[in-house]
Amino acid sequence: MRVRYVSALQALTGLLLALVLLPAPAMAQMKTFMVFPFTYMGPPQYQHYGKGASSRFERKLTLPGTLEPASDSVAATLGQTAPATASDARSLLAGTNTDYLVWGNVSVGESGVVLDVTLQGLTADPIHKSSEVPMDEVTMELDRMADEMTQTLFNAGQEDVETPGQSAAAANPAFLDAQSTQQGFTAASVNPQFRYEGGTRNTGRWQSRGLRFASRSMAICDATGDGKNEVFILEEYTLHAYRIEDGKLKHLAEQKFSRKAEMIGVCAIDMDRDGASELVVSSFRDDLPLSHIFRFSPNGSGFSPVVEDVRMFLNVVRMPPNFTPVLLGQRKGRHRLLQSDDVYEVLVSGGDVIKSKRVPLPEFSNVYNISFLPEGGSYKIVRLDKTGHIGVFSADLKPEYVSQETYNSSAIPLELPNEVVPGMGTHRDAMEQQYYYVPLRTVVTNMMTGTDKYELLMNKDISVAAQIFKRFRTFTQGEIHGLFWDGTGMNLSWKTRRIKGTVVDYDIADYDNNGQDDLLVLVNTYPGAVQLEYRKTVLFAYDLNLQ
Repeated sequence: MRVRYVSALQALTGLLLALVLLPAPAMAQMKTFMVFPFTYMGPPQYQHYGKGASSRFERKLTLPGTLEPASDSVAATLGQTAPATASDARSLLAGTNTDYLVWGNVSVGESGVVLDVTLQGLTADPIHKSSEVPMDEVTMELDRMADEMTQTLFNAGQEDVETPGQSAAAANPAFLDAQSTQQGFTAASVNPQFRYEGGTRNTGRWQSRGLRFASRSMAICDATGDGKNEVFILEEYTLHAYRIEDGKLKHLAEQKFSRKAEMIGVCAIDMDRDGASELVVSSFRDDLPLSHIFRFSPNGSGFSPVVEDVRMFLNVVRMPPNFTPVLLGQRKGRHRLLQSDDVYEVLVSGGDVIKSKRVPLPEFSNVYNISFLPEGGSYKIVRLDKTGHIGVFSADLKPEYVSQETYNSSAIPLELPNEVVPGMGTHRDAMEQQYYYVPLRTVVTNMMTGTDKYELLMNKDISVAAQIFKRFRTFTQGEIHGLFWDGTGMNLSWKTRRIKGTVVDYDIADYDNNGQDDLLVLVNTYPGAVQLEYRKTVLFAYDLNLQ
């Protein structure tokens, strides 16, 4: 028996050795490349564009395990002088184990920045990309050019290399971490951007140019009644109006506010049902709420006030039973800043905002932290507490669930009174000032499911510093999560891959007027904790592609 066992083991070992020694033409071998320092031409004050372009291009071109930079020894052999021609590049490659050489030019002029990049292999024709962009779009354009080059290499048959993350998406795949399939509930999107991390393409996602300010909130609506949506972005003291034309944000007008006010947010509602939405802007000044309602006309005066200096917190919430947008108002409370028993539906009448019927809500609710989730013939009330935990209540205000995770944190503070505030914590030190941070909006939608099953869209902020420092609110990354009610709690259905920067707002809307809704995410870039004055605003649009 022992002899038979040894013989079988020898045979198996021989078979494995033979398999290892067999040629594997279909197996892709990792390729290497080297990027020479880009040549810079232009004013001396912009030399950093040339220095940073080559390193940026190298990082974007890298696909771990598939396409990686050459070793330091190879780089030292090739030197720092880029080849002048494709023939020179082939000659350099012939004496190394490197597969590609990359070189380029950065030219800064009055009209913008001209980028020229060339990638040369040992035998194939060169791949050349050239583009002229504004100065603040250089980084995005370098990323796009690198993406196009790798796609040309791997998808045009020039190289036998398999690109990670490029397999075709299934017809209706569940998003990553879609635990909802256990309940027979599936997400119906094929957008390849809905992955946790990985992948180097921007397929299915549009990205705006960087706006030179940090934003707080946005509203996307038809404010003119012409059937086309505008994009409104609120920064620290200014409301900007844009429209998407030729795939770019075109600035239309702006409305400035007092620098003494803490701007909270902007939302939209068609109050008079004339097809043109009004814009509701909320702020906090002199320890009191201060809100304004505007109409917008790009061909006239821009923003024109409907009601100004309203001493109420205002917000638009989709209310049962029809779940249509309703304007809610709340005055500053007597015993605490925001009292849950003082939330009302409000109407505009005679140049003023007046209360209508009171909205019954769970304790510690306010106009900014509640939403209503349709559930069969009834609904759930969703409330975010002061620490960002999700609380779910029945229609008769009975608590049913509290999440362990936190969501929708923001950096918009409302200063609380100096006395003890029930439900919002107490002072540990008489000199310490307490704040309530207004959470991001909660989006309720069934766009992702294609059924009568609704989801909550929430932002999951990600920051190590925010976990350590109580008042650090500039989150370095975020993810949009799709959550659904499974009868016992909120469950994860899908999430976007990680978004670099601070997510400040998001919504679902037809931002570019092509007849299809997209997931819009407003982000402030993160240049570092000590350089926050250099933050920019970027708007991302994710194609839902529900067909």
